[in-house]
Amino acid sequence: MPTYEEARNIVLESVALVGVERVETGQALGRTLAEDVVAPWPLPFCDNSAMDGYAVRADDCRGPARLKITGYIPAGGTASTAVEPGCAVKIMTGAPIPAGCDAVIPFEETGEAEDHIVVKGKVTARQHIPPWSPDAPSRS
Repeated sequence: MPTYEEARNIVLESVALVGVERVETGQALGRTLAEDVVAPWPLPFCDNSAMDGYAVRADDCRGPARLKITGYIPAGGTASTAVEPGCAVKIMTGAPIPAGCDAVIPFEETGEAEDHIVVKGKVTARQHIPPWSPDAPSRS
C-alpha cells in the first residue's frame, strides 16, 4: 500500500490544470472559482435576523414578559415602522431588524396567545443578530 505522499503524487501526476476563463456571474453556476470574489461593500446593508422568531427590545425582556405582536417581516421584506416598547414583530430568517429592536427570540423560546407572545426568559442585546465583523458588534 502506498504512503500518503506516494498516493498524492500518483493522483497529481495523472491530472492536469485547467485554464482560467472569465464569465458573467449568471454563467458561473457549476464552475469553480479561480480567485476570491469580494463584495465592494458590506452585505447585507442592515442588521438582519439569524432565526425565525420575534424581533424585540432586549430591555423589555429582562425576564418573563408579555409583548404585543404588532407586525410581520418576511425574508426579503422591509422593516417599515419602528417597534414600540412592549411590542414584538414576527420576523423570518434574513429579514431586516426593525428600528427599535435589538434582539430576536426564536419561536421555540416563546408562547403565542392571540396577538401577544410570552417570553419565557431573559433576552440579551444582539441575540440572534449576526455580527458584522469581530470588532464591530453593531451597525444600527
